[in-house]
Amino acid sequence: MSSTANLQSCEQNVKLCVQKSQTDPREVAVKTKTPPHIQTPANTQPCGCGKRRGVATVETAVCLPFILLMVFAGVEFSNVVFLKQTVNLAAYEAAKTLTAPGDNNALAIQTAQGIMTTRRTPVYTISIAPAVTENTPRGTSVSVTVTASASNLSFGPVSFMRGRSVTAVVTMARL
Repeated sequence: MSSTANLQSCEQNVKLCVQKSQTDPREVAVKTKTPPHIQTPANTQPCGCGKRRGVATVETAVCLPFILLMVFAGVEFSNVVFLKQTVNLAAYEAAKTLTAPGDNNALAIQTAQGIMTTRRTPVYTISIAPAVTENTPRGTSVSVTVTASASNLSFGPVSFMRGRSVTAVVTMARL
């Protein structure tokens, strides 16, 4: 086939396509419809028609501080629950160690300190009342009090637990 024959063949194909598009109403409708995101003289406004432009930005600017406040508060109060659980466990284990026969004051304090250190609690106090010796009679109530500061739990801009502490008291009978 020569190049003129190819050219004539292409021209005939173009004429057939044009004729088909003029006779088929569906194809005409598809070709004349302009998507809303394409700028044309008849369609000068972008999608959204300009009335609600920027509303999402304003809504985000208004709601975001409250959402962040809720996130930071949730994290801080979760840390307080973890601290309360740690303090309760330390007091219970110290009291359990303290009520065994013998002079166990130092061992009870060491047990509570080990739990508090393992759970990374930096500021705490442990007290035992009354002091237990080998001569402490059986059946005597012994109390262990563990107090930890909750002030250092927050890492956000707002601290809900500033100046507060968590305390656990466990009382057991001496065996």
